[in-house]
Amino acid sequence: MYRFNQNMVCGLVFGVLFLCFISGSSGLNNPKSTVSSPKPSPIFWDRLLISDIFGNDPLLTGLEVEYPITWVITADTVTGKVIFSDQSNPPISLTFIPAQKGKWMSAVELAGAVITLLQQTVPDLSFLNRKETTGHEIILFHTSETATECVGTSQGILTHYSILTTLYRSESNRMSVGRIIICQAPVKTYSVIFQRYFDRMIQSSVGKRTE
Repeated sequence: MYRFNQNMVCGLVFGVLFLCFISGSSGLNNPKSTVSSPKPSPIFWDRLLISDIFGNDPLLTGLEVEYPITWVITADTVTGKVIFSDQSNPPISLTFIPAQKGKWMSAVELAGAVITLLQQTVPDLSFLNRKETTGHEIILFHTSETATECVGTSQGILTHYSILTTLYRSESNRMSVGRIIICQAPVKTYSVIFQRYFDRMIQSSVGKRTE
């Protein structure tokens, strides 16, 4: 029968603890074990001059939109709109209507007309909130702006819609010209898509550059 003295027991315990320490910490100084989130791929941008599509309308002079070079452009000269879409990730798109003429009295009224049209293809479209800026005068026009947020189902996906309207109203003949931007993307990723794509596209359309 074997007898274990105190020194043997202490030696065995130390050996076991040492092996556990080595096996548990073997990856601490190993650079291959470091986990880092992948960086988003770079975006290459192009620029569309709106007058190249709709002609030399004085309202469109110098107007342009920057867009990701991989996106598809669909222009409709009858309705006066241009759609920039990421066809690899539907329903992500930005619709730009640069000069819609009518008799609206405010940007809020124009936004209401846009929502009514959207509801024809998005029946469950519902209002979330609206932010309106105070109107001001600019070269014989009274201007107003509003940003309206909605949510509805597009292509079976719960989608967030941002409807940005700017209205230029002439006090002399009561005619109005509206500029409309509609951004849409899945609700779950909308904030990321806005920061990554929509914000730069919107800023470029009003003459501001974001690098």
